[in-house]
Amino acid sequence: MLAKLTQLDFDQCLNQPFKVHLVTEQQDTEINLELIDVQFLRESVNEGGRDQFSLLFKGGSEVILPQQTYQLENDQMGKLDIFLVPIGREDNQNNDPTRAVIYESVFT
Repeated sequence: MLAKLTQLDFDQCLNQPFKVHLVTEQQDTEINLELIDVQFLRESVNEGGRDQFSLLFKGGSEVILPQQTYQLENDQMGKLDIFLVPIGREDNQNNDPTRAVIYESVFT
């Protein structure tokens, strides 16, 4: 299903919450992210292929998720496995550790 998703699918979820399910030996935790930006990157190089786009998510400052694939859940889109990369903090001018963490996912 993920291979068929387009920028338009995510445009419809802008500013909506996505839950990240983290399962470890010690606990099962949910972390809330918000889809804050959907950006067109470039047209597909393959005829009939998907245009490239990126997603930006904002998360709390308590936990920084390492770069890897996570299961995200959204009321509209259901469950999706998405590769997230932490790219910095919101308004990171003074390296304040209490600012929200920003994550990016790129679809090619």
